[in-house]
Amino acid sequence: GTPASAASASELLELARDAGRRGDSAGQVAALDRLLASDPRHVPALIQRADCFAAAGDTRSASSFYLTAIRSAPQSGVSHELAQELARARQACDRY
Repeated sequence: GTPASAASASELLELARDAGRRGDSAGQVAALDRLLASDPRHVPALIQRADCFAAAGDTRSASSFYLTAIRSAPQSGVSHELAQELARARQACDRY
């Protein structure tokens, strides 16, 4: 994508994280859905969206989003933070 879309993706991700910290699950989901509409393979957003489904008790959707995140992630060169998130996503898939 262009640098402008990358900036808006990171802004939306930050919006979603802030909403989640405040307990505003509707705001978190709205920000993540906007981000994923423009970038369906945005791995951190996919994992956060899966977390939202899991928190709501929708394990089938959560598992689907975790799997998409795992399949969309590059095989190497990911940050330590993202590698930890992907490991957590794999564990969640094993649980569901």
